[in-house]
Amino acid sequence: KMLYNKIYEEGQENFHSSIPIDLIFSEVYKMIRNNINGTKILDLGCGDGSFLNRFCVLENPKEVHGYDFSEVGIKKAKEHELAILRKIYYRCISFEDLKFEIEENISLEKDYFDVVTSIGVIEHLDNPELIFYLANKFLKPGGLFVLEHPNFLNMRGVIWKTLELFVGAEMSKTDKQMILPNMIFEYMNYYDFECETIQTFDHNRGM
Repeated sequence: KMLYNKIYEEGQENFHSSIPIDLIFSEVYKMIRNNINGTKILDLGCGDGSFLNRFCVLENPKEVHGYDFSEVGIKKAKEHELAILRKIYYRCISFEDLKFEIEENISLEKDYFDVVTSIGVIEHLDNPELIFYLANKFLKPGGLFVLEHPNFLNMRGVIWKTLELFVGAEMSKTDKQMILPNMIFEYMNYYDFECETIQTFDHNRGM
């Protein structure tokens, strides 16, 4: 949490300088743009609100919400002029606390959202299953969950993991999981998600 607060203080574009954030956001937007108008949208792990502020305002959603555990990220998100103009609701809360609210029946957002997104988050979690649990609880029946994450089934991923395992190299200050398709499909099946589309992009970086 301290690291992410520092990242958002200094600007995430500086920390993630090699990651094409605009490309990632645009690919997620393509997935949801036909499901935005008149719907309620939640971004899990919204950071400083960059995705919601840039793309959801291009359409006409009924409600837009973003949750993140970084106080600095959420403060920046709330202060953004588009967040104020379009009344985007940002909340500083951890995924563990969201789960607690659900289990204690004090959450007001069960079966509430039409669309849930999570962009570049699952690989940073101690418990990646938690993101599927939350999406399952927050989505209305028939809702849309869009999950974006790095793919390690490429040359970059193989070298990355080899250096971690055999040399003990710190390949990332934030990544805790090597995300592979079997993990995603196991979580999908357990939480009764149906896979509609798989989209890969940014192939040059993977190779």
